[in-house]
Amino acid sequence: MNSFISILVVLTLSFALATVTMADEPQPPDQTTGETTVQVEQEPTATPEEPTAAPEEPTATPEQPTAAPEEPTATPEQPTAAPEEPTATPEQPTAAPEEPTATPEEPTAAPEEPTATPEEPTATPEEPTATPEEPTAAPEEPTATPEQPTATPEQPTATPEQPTAAPEEPSMTEETPVAESADIGAGAAPSSYTSCFQLANLSSSTAYINIGYYSQTAGLVANPSDTIGGNSSKTYCPLSAVSSGFNGSVVVSSSQPLAAIANIAGDPSFSGFMASYTGFSGGSSSAWLPLLMKNNYGYSTWFNVQNVGSTNANISITYSDGKTASATIAPGRAKSFNQLSEDHANGWVGAGRVTATGADIAATVVEVGAIVPQLFAYNGFTSATTNPVMPLVQANNYGYFTGIQIQNTGSSSTNVTVTYTPAAAGTTCTETKSIPAGQSRTFALYAFSNLFGADPYPGTNNCNKTARFVGSARVTGNSASQGLVAIVNQVHNGLGKGAAYGSFDPSKATSKVVMPLIADRNYGYYTGFNIQNVGSVSTNVTCTFSGSSRTVGSVSLAPGQALNRVQGPYSGPEWINLGAGYVGSGTCIATGGGKIVGVVNYVSDTGGDTLMVYEGVNQ
Repeated sequence: MNSFISILVVLTLSFALATVTMADEPQPPDQTTGETTVQVEQEPTATPEEPTAAPEEPTATPEQPTAAPEEPTATPEQPTAAPEEPTATPEQPTAAPEEPTATPEEPTAAPEEPTATPEEPTATPEEPTATPEEPTAAPEEPTATPEQPTATPEQPTATPEQPTAAPEEPSMTEETPVAESADIGAGAAPSSYTSCFQLANLSSSTAYINIGYYSQTAGLVANPSDTIGGNSSKTYCPLSAVSSGFNGSVVVSSSQPLAAIANIAGDPSFSGFMASYTGFSGGSSSAWLPLLMKNNYGYSTWFNVQNVGSTNANISITYSDGKTASATIAPGRAKSFNQLSEDHANGWVGAGRVTATGADIAATVVEVGAIVPQLFAYNGFTSATTNPVMPLVQANNYGYFTGIQIQNTGSSSTNVTVTYTPAAAGTTCTETKSIPAGQSRTFALYAFSNLFGADPYPGTNNCNKTARFVGSARVTGNSASQGLVAIVNQVHNGLGKGAAYGSFDPSKATSKVVMPLIADRNYGYYTGFNIQNVGSVSTNVTCTFSGSSRTVGSVSLAPGQALNRVQGPYSGPEWINLGAGYVGSGTCIATGGGKIVGVVNYVSDTGGDTLMVYEGVNQ
């Protein structure tokens, strides 16, 4: 069976995005067929070599920083002590608790003995941000985290329904700011990036693979071969096949179906800025980018476009402010576009569309926070749906907030209604806004809080602005039936954590979701995952984990409802103990023809941007 995956990988001294694409020139030992490409940018934002330190009181993400609730990001349903003095950020500062996020009944502190992981644990920040209620299973080698780090929308997004449990001793206090360095100036961002990626073999047979590394300027510079055992994974960290300073993309050819996750870290290493995204299994003639920014309260974006075909791709980019760009990209290679260096107005927040002729493309966007050191990453959308779904939404959740950016890919304005369904906390509510053709609008952030000031594009909603909410969301109204795409940003500015994931098309959902990376107290990191029922009838969901006898028993989910689980040593409906040091994978299956999708958070409770998230793989 052929599989093509493209991954954007950021390497030292370069910007990199990972996209997985398919090609027809694999050269594995026996029979291979796919290619995975990784794009790397060389337009790093001029920032000091040392990551910018987050002020003692982190500011909220883009246009509206999220205020952290009085109680820091507690884990699942049982949050812990709230900060005494939240810090205000731009229009909507997020109050950072004086003490790191409290853990549920028992903080998720990892045992004194580090989890048995490879010599080099997955390149993740020292402390990942809260993971979804149920983190996804980690492959044998935890290094590569989800693909999807995404840029933060105008309104920072909250972390998963169940923020990661904090260690016994809060990782951040008023005296211990998120970052070590001080005096962070506007525009400060990583001056270099490093990437790692992980490949998971989704079949029971050995996968023979070729990994092609394409420099943006020199083309193919390395093409090593390797094998991955059946139902196992392999991490590539560091990228030993290329030299330091490599700026490009990766194309993986495989004889078996694969899933790929890429991690991006800002300088000087995996400690200040972290993001993840997943590889592509193919390309398209167009890609939609719901959230782009230029110095929006310290947040800006850059993106890579990769040619996944065998001939030159002529690309055109149209931004929602009327600006345009174009380029010609050779096969396998990628090109970077940095909004800071483009002719957009300072403070601009908008969207974009990339179209190509001659060959298909894939695109990945990285959002960079210069005031509070954060990275978000998300993949451009190659297709749209009239009713996208989002498995994890949080608000007033012990410092975590969520912002959903929905883009109208159609030719007519449409009124969009989003229904929010609680899982761990909150009540059902709806929000409606009008989205002009080609534009994007922010949902959830203003509907659930008054902390971010006035909504620049107000709509109507009946959501509780002060109550804690942890659940899921789905579009239930689209007056003109236009195609929609969306990204979800999770943020906790008080702890300096942020991550993003892309919405799902329910028509592509299946009864099985594979989570390539699940971890429990792995060098301080753990996962949490959310599995959402996107079908029209109730379904029962069960989850199993590689190398473990522990399972999530049959759980009934109503349409739109999500299942939340966090990996850790505590008791309670939201926890599952897989053992200290566990690193593996997970699989969730719906019965009775149910359709599900899922996301996984990979996080550490220490301060800093140690939160990453990726989308589960439907099979």
